[in-house]
Amino acid sequence: MVPEHRRRQLIDHLHEHGVANVAELAADLGVSPSTVRRDLHMLEEQGWLQRTHGGAVLPELSASFEPPYAEKLGRMATEKRAIARLAAEQVGEGEVVILDSGSTTLALALELKRRRRLTVITTDLKIGEGLCGVPGFEVIVVGGRVRPEFYAMVGPFAEQTLRQVHANVAFLGADAIDLHRGVSNASLDEVPIKQLAIAAADRAVLIADHTKFGRESLAKVADLTRFDLVITDDGLDPILRAAIRDAGIELAVATEEP
Repeated sequence: MVPEHRRRQLIDHLHEHGVANVAELAADLGVSPSTVRRDLHMLEEQGWLQRTHGGAVLPELSASFEPPYAEKLGRMATEKRAIARLAAEQVGEGEVVILDSGSTTLALALELKRRRRLTVITTDLKIGEGLCGVPGFEVIVVGGRVRPEFYAMVGPFAEQTLRQVHANVAFLGADAIDLHRGVSNASLDEVPIKQLAIAAADRAVLIADHTKFGRESLAKVADLTRFDLVITDDGLDPILRAAIRDAGIELAVATEEP
């Protein structure tokens, strides 16, 4: 294969999946892992991607960068819907639910509209807006400062509200997830909000698509073991799935509907 064509395929793979794994790319392209690494190194120097341990991501998907809300909505949308459907099964009628800010929790909020009666506490203005007219729902949006372009509530007022509530289950998203370093976030402001949401609930469920795994961001939120359940999509590497389960963490994998 002509090197230029091969590198174009690498970039196309990144745009389609968000992440690239050296071993998978080598198998797909019929070349050695060392060839893929050289290609990734060259493409990184040209600004097309950013290298990670074992692969690469698009520059805008680097864990140190958080894309705006509108941009997040278009990424991994099918996978997020599948995750949301599976996550909704964790919620019973009449329960109190905390929903973290983010596009994956927004997908869950849309799934929860099928319930007849829920109390939803959220740190996301978009989620509050989407659920406030649902019959039988009581919706509480925590107060505080709004992060521009992200619709997330942060600051002392939001933190005070979360200290005063109790929920059956809290659903959190993540910017980055590492088996050993835990869950981390690109925004320092959101870290105490997420930690208080976990503390306020009987159960904490992490919902995140597979592109968030194997990465580390600016600020640690919690160890992965702090969550009672982790829900992701079937794009997660089987080796990593096994490692998470071997660590004693309950993992559920959502599959797309046919």
